[in-house]
Amino acid sequence: MFISIISPFGFCEGVVKALQTAQKARSEHPSSPIYLLGVLVHNESVIAQLRQEGFIICDEKERPLGEWIASLKEASVVVFSAHGHDPKFDATARQKHLVVYDATCRFVFDNASLIRKELAQGREVIYIGEPNHSESAAALAINPDKIHLYSSEKSFDFESLKSKAPLVISQTTMSGQDILSAEAKIKKKFPKAEFADKRCFSTERRQEAVLKAPQDIDLFVIMGSKASNNTGKLVEIATKAFPKAQIKRVLNLDELKTIKLTGFKKAVLASGASTSPSDFESVFHYLESIK
Repeated sequence: MFISIISPFGFCEGVVKALQTAQKARSEHPSSPIYLLGVLVHNESVIAQLRQEGFIICDEKERPLGEWIASLKEASVVVFSAHGHDPKFDATARQKHLVVYDATCRFVFDNASLIRKELAQGREVIYIGEPNHSESAAALAINPDKIHLYSSEKSFDFESLKSKAPLVISQTTMSGQDILSAEAKIKKKFPKAEFADKRCFSTERRQEAVLKAPQDIDLFVIMGSKASNNTGKLVEIATKAFPKAQIKRVLNLDELKTIKLTGFKKAVLASGASTSPSDFESVFHYLESIK
């Protein structure tokens, strides 16, 4: 099987920063429990490794993050996830004198800063994103009354906005097509809306690279968690761009080995932004070994 690699692959800058932030918290507080508030990055293999290293994962699937942070003892050490967090958590952290390490991705941070700036000037915000995603939830929490989620999964109530010139901004891991489609519909309703393009560079480059893959491929392997929005967008793009190819989404080599892959001649391997370089390399070498 001939294998083409989509570059970039492996961890993006935001994931690297998040992992470095967690390790810094550990090195500076070697004898203290380190609480990761929320899933630090969306990759189960990475989270499993962090658990093995002794980090305590405050998973929002088990209980709301507000309850997690409220339950921590005074002066506990906590790491906020790469996806941003509810501003109320900062107030709670101050009240409880928590030692805070913030792993928020710089693109997510910049989006939040722009949203706050525009809200302070009296504008409303339309946020293009995925419902229930941690990044979207963090952005909406800045001001639930003035920030309105636009999602392809449900109809949008344009009449709920009082402003006729809202700021339109998106979750950093949305696809370019998602954003263009949403913006076109919003512009019809609000011709004076301002559109801010604040997507993650790594997300954008990976999506563009997928579209440039060889057209004669018959297999597309995309690595990443089902919880990873940027991985999901790669799958959507590949599915539309390569209708004759089989698209396989896997977390790691163990998952790939459960899939029968004989008979393919030309494959492409890509990964979401929270797949480790070592996992990527192991899958690449496995694909090379298939006869």
